[in-house]
Amino acid sequence: MNYLYSPSAGGFFPLSDKDMFIAANLWPSDGIDITESEHDALFPVPNDKIIGLNNGKPAWLDLPPPTDAQRIEQAELYRQALLKQADDMTADWRTELLLDEISAVDREKLSAWMAYKRAVKAVDIATAPEIAWPALPAS
Repeated sequence: MNYLYSPSAGGFFPLSDKDMFIAANLWPSDGIDITESEHDALFPVPNDKIIGLNNGKPAWLDLPPPTDAQRIEQAELYRQALLKQADDMTADWRTELLLDEISAVDREKLSAWMAYKRAVKAVDIATAPEIAWPALPAS
């Protein structure tokens, strides 16, 4: 089975389904015919590559570096994961504190984790990826 690769759609279209795609008004106008073996040689795509055009044919290309906005988004997701980890770690201690049943040792651990949370929240993620995340409290 041969394929049509569309750079604008970023995908492959089996030539055997051409009539169906045309009927749905989805057949790309920028298609490049490739053989089944050319298609199969592209898969699976390595994690650090994307499929794009090289010399007029689909090929593996280096994955572009993330944009500043993507780096900041990734840093924010990481921050949220760190904060969730801290919340999970301190949930029982916070309940014990409210019930006035917390030990002195656990109160110190809770205090350290709360300081850690404040430090994580204070991190300037606009500097991503050059972020110095605070160290986890000692357990």
